[in-house]
Amino acid sequence: FPPVRLVAQAPRPQVAVEATSALCQLFGALVLALFPQGETRSRLLWVAAGLATMGIGGLVFGNLWPMWIQTIDPNASMYASLVVWGTSAILLAVGLLPRRAPTLSARAVVAVVGGFGASSAIVLAAYERLPTLTTVRSLEAAAAAHEMPMTGLTAWHWSLAAVPMTLTIAAAAAALFRGHGEAWQSWLVAALVLLAGSQLHGALWPSAYSTILTSADLLRLAFGALVAVGGILELRCLADERASLL
Repeated sequence: FPPVRLVAQAPRPQVAVEATSALCQLFGALVLALFPQGETRSRLLWVAAGLATMGIGGLVFGNLWPMWIQTIDPNASMYASLVVWGTSAILLAVGLLPRRAPTLSARAVVAVVGGFGASSAIVLAAYERLPTLTTVRSLEAAAAAHEMPMTGLTAWHWSLAAVPMTLTIAAAAAALFRGHGEAWQSWLVAALVLLAGSQLHGALWPSAYSTILTSADLLRLAFGALVAVGGILELRCLADERASLL
C-alpha cells in the first residue's frame, strides 16, 4: 500500500486550522506569562514568548497576509515560516536549555520584538534577493503532483529548515530534564514533540502559510490544542493552590 500523505488544496480549512492553532498558542502564552509559578517563572516566561511569537506569526502570515496578496510566492511564504518558527525556537531554547534561565527583561522583550519585526519586514520586502528555497512557483500545482518530498527544494531550504527543528527537539529534551516533575513538564514536552514533528513534515512539504493543507498543519493544530489544554491545567493548579490557602 502507498504511504498516506495529506497534501490537499483546501483554503478555508487551512485558514481555520491556522487561526485555531494560533489562538490556542496565544492562550497558552497568556496563561504562562500572567500566572507563572514557583522557581520556573523565568523559564516559563521565555516559553510564553515563544508561544506568543508563533501565535502572532500564524495570525499575521497565515490569515491577514493572504487577504492582502492574492498570489504569494512560495519562497516568500517559506521564509515567513522560517522567521516565525526560528524566532520561537530560539526563545524556547533560551528558556529551557540553560540550567538556570536568564531573566526576560524589558530590554530583551524589545530586542525580540524588534528582531522579529525587522526579519518579517525583510521577508515581505526583499525575499527575491535572498537565497532561493524552492524552484517551485505554484504550490497548488506541486500539490496536484502528489510528490513527497516536494520537488524543487534547494540546499538552502534543507539547511535553514533544520535550525528550528533542531532547537525544538533540544528544547523538548531540556524540558524533560529541567521540569523536575512540575505540572507543566508533561504537557509541554508532548507539545514540543508534536511541534518538532510538524516542522519535520513542513520541511518535506513546506505548505508554509498557503492555501495547501498538509499533515504539518494538522500536527501544528494538535500542538496548539495541547498548549491550550496545558494552559487550562495551569489555571486549575493555580486555583487549587489558592483554594487551599483560604
